[in-house]
Amino acid sequence: MKKLFIVTIAATTLGFGLPVHAAGEHAHHDHAHMSHGGENMSMQGEGTIKRLSGGKITLKHGPIGTEMPPMTMEFSVSDASLLEGLEKGDEVTFTMTKGMVITEISPTALSQASHSADARWYTWDDVVKGGKVFANQCASCHGAKAEGKAPAPALNGTAHAWHHSFSQLKQTIKKGTQRLGGSMPPFEDKLNDQEINQALAWVQSHWSDEVYSLWLKNTGGRK
Repeated sequence: MKKLFIVTIAATTLGFGLPVHAAGEHAHHDHAHMSHGGENMSMQGEGTIKRLSGGKITLKHGPIGTEMPPMTMEFSVSDASLLEGLEKGDEVTFTMTKGMVITEISPTALSQASHSADARWYTWDDVVKGGKVFANQCASCHGAKAEGKAPAPALNGTAHAWHHSFSQLKQTIKKGTQRLGGSMPPFEDKLNDQEINQALAWVQSHWSDEVYSLWLKNTGGRK
């Protein structure tokens, strides 16, 4: 018993018990660091601006990671200057903290183009609906991304489509090119006027700002 008591005192004096205390302290610091990191973890999302008021922004957004389903909600921003130049209806991409504070936000290329001198004639809704029309009626020949599949030409701005006026493009879709010796069948019995417009909106959304500007300059745009 006396020997056990002496050994216990020696172990305590020499610090043999310290690693247990140190390990606990280390675990505490690691936990604190992980919590801190979790709070500052950022998430990215995309959405449409529904309201701007009092330094806050209401967005109708898609799913954000695995954390949030699609919904419409109001967010705070880390700096009010982030909202300068944004407008209701703009499509935006954004970064936010897990505390629901937006730290970065910018309009998509389509929204930026709509604010430029060469504003595009179509809306985002036109593009979305036109994408479905294109996928169902055009992609099998022109490619899923309008990149072209011989003999059907590319429509994404890299070939000659932008050399033609809006009315010429519509006429080609309606009447086809078989009557002119080409291979494209007519679609006037398959697509109505609105669907053709939407398909062209989706096609032109793939054109760069430079190509779209040239098309406006050369053809006068949609008339």
